[in-house]
Amino acid sequence: MACSKRTRSPSRSLREHLRQLSDLITRSGGRQEGWVFPTIYRMVLDVGCDFVGRGLPGEYTLGTPKQCFQNSYDLCIADEGLTYCEGYVLSDKLPMPLDHAWCVDAEGKVVDVTLADPIGWEYCGVMIKKEYMQAVISKRGYYGVLDNWQHQWPLLTGEHLWEDAVILHDS
Repeated sequence: MACSKRTRSPSRSLREHLRQLSDLITRSGGRQEGWVFPTIYRMVLDVGCDFVGRGLPGEYTLGTPKQCFQNSYDLCIADEGLTYCEGYVLSDKLPMPLDHAWCVDAEGKVVDVTLADPIGWEYCGVMIKKEYMQAVISKRGYYGVLDNWQHQWPLLTGEHLWEDAVILHDS
């Protein structure tokens, strides 16, 4: 699965927000030198994909509000045709990006069972390989993959090879 098939965001405002946040953290010394990615924002910018929100397809139902990581994990496990994604969302209703999880289908379209009406929202995130997602969430005991502070952010530091965890987009 490659991002070249993904629907691209019509605006670059989400990516600009992520660049600014990454630069701010990096300049303030918030991450260690030598890490593969100095921030989660930078990882999402470098290996993530852009998507555009849409209404929830009829075969899916909304999950628990504010539980995007668990909702998306559960949906990805239940539906073999979906890929789990983590990253950020932004809309004109939000002053800044929110960390978020969702799924994408085989056509690269967003399947978000947490947000009630994300039509037109910008999404930028990393497509995570199912085996890696399951292993990390099982080991850490919490939903979510990228912000794995319990194990000192292994994808950012290089302890885990991001190539083993991420489905890359085409350049």
